[in-house]
Order: sequence, then structure tokens, then C-alpha cells
Amino acid sequence: RHRLTVAQRLRLFLDVCSAVQYAHQSLVIHRDIKNSNILVTPDRTPKLLDFGIAKLLETEPSAATLPGLTSTGMMLTPDYASPEQIRGEPMTTRSDVYSLGVLLYRLLTGRHPYALAGLSPAALVKVVCEVEPEKPSAVVRGTWKKEGAGSSLDAGHESIGADRRSSPEALRRKLTGDLDNIVLTALRKESERRYGSVEQFAADVRRHLEGLPVAARPNTIGYRAAKFVRRHRTGVVAACLVLLAAVAGVVATVRQARIAASERDRARIEARKAEQVTSFLQGMLTSADPRAGGKNVTVAEVLDEAAKRVDRELAGQPEIEAAVRTSIGLTYLSLGLYDAAEPHLRRALDIRRATVGPDHIATAASLRNLSLLLSAKGDAAAAEPLCREALATARQAGGPESVELAAGLNTLAELLLRKGDMAGAEQLHRESLAMRRKLLGERHADVAESLNDLAVVLGTRGDYREAERLHEQALGIIRSLNGPEHPDVAVTLSNLAGVKEALRDYAAAENLFREALALRRKLLGNEHPDVAYTLYSFAYMMFDQQNYQEAARLSNEVLALRGRALPDGHPMVAGALHVLGRSLLEQGKTAEALPLLRDSLDLRRKALPPNHWLLANSESVLGDCLGRMGRHAEAEPMLIASYQRLQRILGASHPRTRESLERVIRFYERSGRREEAAAYRQQLTPSGAKNLPE
Repeated sequence: RHRLTVAQRLRLFLDVCSAVQYAHQSLVIHRDIKNSNILVTPDRTPKLLDFGIAKLLETEPSAATLPGLTSTGMMLTPDYASPEQIRGEPMTTRSDVYSLGVLLYRLLTGRHPYALAGLSPAALVKVVCEVEPEKPSAVVRGTWKKEGAGSSLDAGHESIGADRRSSPEALRRKLTGDLDNIVLTALRKESERRYGSVEQFAADVRRHLEGLPVAARPNTIGYRAAKFVRRHRTGVVAACLVLLAAVAGVVATVRQARIAASERDRARIEARKAEQVTSFLQGMLTSADPRAGGKNVTVAEVLDEAAKRVDRELAGQPEIEAAVRTSIGLTYLSLGLYDAAEPHLRRALDIRRATVGPDHIATAASLRNLSLLLSAKGDAAAAEPLCREALATARQAGGPESVELAAGLNTLAELLLRKGDMAGAEQLHRESLAMRRKLLGERHADVAESLNDLAVVLGTRGDYREAERLHEQALGIIRSLNGPEHPDVAVTLSNLAGVKEALRDYAAAENLFREALALRRKLLGNEHPDVAYTLYSFAYMMFDQQNYQEAARLSNEVLALRGRALPDGHPMVAGALHVLGRSLLEQGKTAEALPLLRDSLDLRRKALPPNHWLLANSESVLGDCLGRMGRHAEAEPMLIASYQRLQRILGASHPRTRESLERVIRFYERSGRREEAAAYRQQLTPSGAKNLPE
């Protein structure tokens, strides 16, 4: 209806790929990708619908007859089903790659690769599993003659070009070469010869759009000959007697075939590795089937059982073991079970260093994974050198631009922010965001992550309007990819709430905090670090609104998770102690507030560098408490020194610096030292928005 150009159709297709890839990262195969399951909104945002027959990577039932067409009852759409799905064989993520290939074929040509209507089940199986689809460029040119079952060409190819704002000949030229090869690579009969993942498929489409060389190559002469032999064994036997005389003329072809065979063997090795990983995960899911044991099984219990099986079942298969341990470790990490995650991520790193070597991209990923874990545990000092090593490895293995390098930059930026290096963090986040946009397109989960993290830095620096804009942009991408109920939606809602609170839009902030908290509890349970983070941020907002009792209650909820969901030295523990102490202080309970503020400061001194603004801020609040208790000799130097440090670190106009200055002024006023109070009052700058939680 909108007569999109080829380039516009390809960008729309990339958005669909992003949604499917995200499902695959969650170990979910869609299994029914087709045009009717994709809704395109008025702003041309595609939404992938109907996960009704989607499955975790578990074993498909076998089928003696054609699924979806017979009494087996298995759901599928034959026009989009891969050969292995048609045959009732186990499916992998490459099955979805095939379905996406069919979808792209139709987007580009207006035709399906095969005309299957009216075929018997047996004929349908033969076409999908044996007949090679014609090149898209040949279809739009109208040169493919109708030669029996499987032909897709019919009248109207003139309108195909018009629908794409092009003539048939111009459209043919656009499709010839790269796009022909990309589509046909996705539609290969053998799953191991397709793209290894949706991400690889999308990357090739993106390279074509950017005018770069693509990875897809046409089938070799040797491959087409082998396919012909399998279909016509008897005739080939006779023909070979004649062809023996021409052997001398095919030396060059043999050399090319050897190269192709080597590439095929490597592809088969990778495919076997992927199948072995999938097989192990299938067994993991089967062993945790609640129907088998008569009880509900948690994800943690599934992982615990899988962890026991790794040593026993994957001995002698180091690369498979590393992949499985990485999956187990990262899932434990996402559940907040840090101690359970650590041995798996460390073992995966050790294996990869020993097998693929220290300079491999997989080793870089393992280094970054371990860095993420240590950062989540609150050990930023140990996390940073691992992250820097991961970055160096990614650059050496993948060059100046790669998805892994962008991820490493993002992780290091988070660590720099924890240290108080806001300028360094912003620079790395912007670099990561630019790289991810270039490599992955705008609507991708990684791009949304970079937008979110950059917004956090900008909010910390006081640029609230830009932080608000980026958070809202990230939220739109995440919801379009994953729907309204997803952990990343909750993360963004919580971050956006903090910015709204800083802008003094308290009603909007409270609604967002409550929505984020409810969603996190629903998805993650009550004892998860992300739940603690939302409670802490909500507590700070309640304090900011002078609702000290509610702020204290929410802070105590966070501290109830100390030693369970939160390690004792976790930054959230120090933050909750700080907010609780301040809430009691503002209620006049100075004796109760003092030990809490001291504990918070002690934890921060252990975790943060000496020049971090949080340390100066904690000392300012502690000095205020001592001053209110009449301990002036201790309070005065602490208040002045902390104000001067905040002025140096954050600048005189930053809200935190201003609050510290106001404490100095109040101290002198309470002490009856009006001249000192007046001198410091002259340094006050105009009041701005409040800052994000301390």
C-alpha cells in the first residue's frame, strides 16, 4: 500500500530480525514467522505477533506424516516452513532463519519461493526439500518459465516493480548479486549451510545497505553437481563414463570444490557444536519437566540440575562445555544468583583461553561476562581490569568495530561511572551507541541499552531533559521489540522515574516507580537485586518529597535483602543506609541516624575511589548530623571539606554542591556565627532541578 522502496523494505526487515534475534537469545524459537504474524504500525514499526506455537529449544515430536496437513495436529504454515520442519525433524534457530528468508523473498519479489497451493502432501515435501528456489532477480524479470510443481511466477511482474517505485528491469538490477545471494543463503535446504543466526543474516543485509561486501556466496558448481547426483543417481552413472574424458579440464573446478568443502566442513563443525549445545539444553529442560516429578520447578532448580550434569556429560568437549557454562552462568547472573554464576563464568573463560586462545573474540566475551558479574557483586576494582582486557582482545580479534567491542565499551563506561568518572563514561557510552547503531540498526536491544546507560550518565551530570528524551527513546524500542512485560522495560521505567523526580514531576515519577516495582516483582520475584534498586530509588524520591516515614520503610525493605539478594558490600546497601539515616535525621532522631550514616560512609570508602562525589556527599550529611548533635568541632571541618570537594568534582552549580553549601550555612546559623553564614550565603547559585538518587 505504501509502495516502499527496496531499501525501505530491507530496513523494515531488519527490525523484524531484531525481534526474532531477541527471542533466540532467550532460547525461544518462534516457529511460525510469516507475513500475517507481523503487524506494521502507522510509523512503520513492525511488531512480531503470535508466539502461540513458539517453543524453548526442546525436542520436537517426530512426525510420520506431514505436520500441519494431516492428523498429527502439529501447527505450521507450509509456505514458510523449513525443510526440517516439513519433515518433522528437530528445529533450531536456523529454522527461523529459513522462514525469514521466505519473508524477505516475498518482500523483494511479491512472490513466495514456491507455489505450493493445490499440491499433495508428498509433492509439497518434495518441492520444499528438493527444488531450489529461483533467484529473486529472475522472478521479477519474469524469465522463470512455469516448469511444473514449485514454480512461483505468474502474471503481473510489471506491477511488482511499480509497487517498489521501480521498473522491472531496474528492480532486477537491484536484486542481482548480493540480494540474490543473501536470500538464497537463508533458503538453503541444509540448515548448516544457512546463516548461523538471525544476527548474521541481518548483518549481511545491513552490509548490503551500506555498500559493503557481503558474506553470502552463490552455490558452487560442486555443490549443484552433488545435488543433481542425489536426484538422478541412475542417469549419472551412465553419464560418468562419458565425462571421464573431460577430467583434465576440471582441475580449477576441483580446487574450488576443495575450498568449498573446507568451508562446508567448518560450517558443519559449528553446526554440530550448536546442535550439541541445544541438545544439552533440551535435556536440561526435559529433566526439569514438572510433569515428571509432580511439582513446580523454578528456573534456579533447572540451572542447579544442569550444573550437576555439565562435568558428567560434557567431559572431553571443551568448546561445548564453555558455551553451556556461559549460558548457565549468565542466567544465574540475570536471576541475581551471583555466587552460583561465578564458577561457571570463570570455568568458561579458562576453557576458552586454553582452546581458542587468549586473542579470540569468544575469549573477549568471557572476560566481559566475568567483569559484569564482579561489577554486579559490587567489586568494581576487580571488574575493571578484566573489562579492559576484554576490550583489548575484542579489538585484536574483531578489528575497530564489532558487536563485542561495543558491548565491552558499554561495560567499561558503567564501571567508570561507578568510579565517578562521568566524562569518561559519557565518551565511551557515545562511542558504543554509535557503533551499535551502525552495526545493528536503530531498533535493536543493544541500542536501547546504550541509550538507557548514556541517559543515566547525563542525568547524573544534571542534563535531565536530554536524559529524559533518551530514556523515552529506549523505552519505545524495548516495548516494540519485547512487549510491555519485560525486565528491560522495568529497568527503563525505573530510570525514567528518577529523571522525572529530578525534574520535580513527582506524580509522574511515583507512577513510573510503582509500575516498575510491580513489573519487577512479577517477573523476578521479591528477592532480586533489581527489585532492591527500584525500592531504593523510590525511597529516595519519598525522602525528596519529605515523606520521611515512607522513605525509611522502603529503605528498610532494601536492607532486609542484605546478605541475601545483595552482598554486604553492594552499593545498594550503602545507599539504603544513607537514605534511612537521612530520613531519621530529618525526623530529629539524630542518635539513631548517626551509626547508619557512619556505616554507609564506611562501605563507600571501601568501594569507591577517594575523589568520588558520593564520598564527599556522605561526609557532608554526616557533618550535618554531628552539627545537629552539638559536636561542632567534628562537624565544621567535615562540612567545609566536603563542600569544597563537591565544588571541585561536580561544579558550583550542581544540585549536590548547592545542598552541601546549604548545610554549611545552616551549621553557622545554628552556631550563632552570622558573619560566616553570610559569607557562604553569597556563594549560593540559583536553584536548579534536584539530582538523581545518591
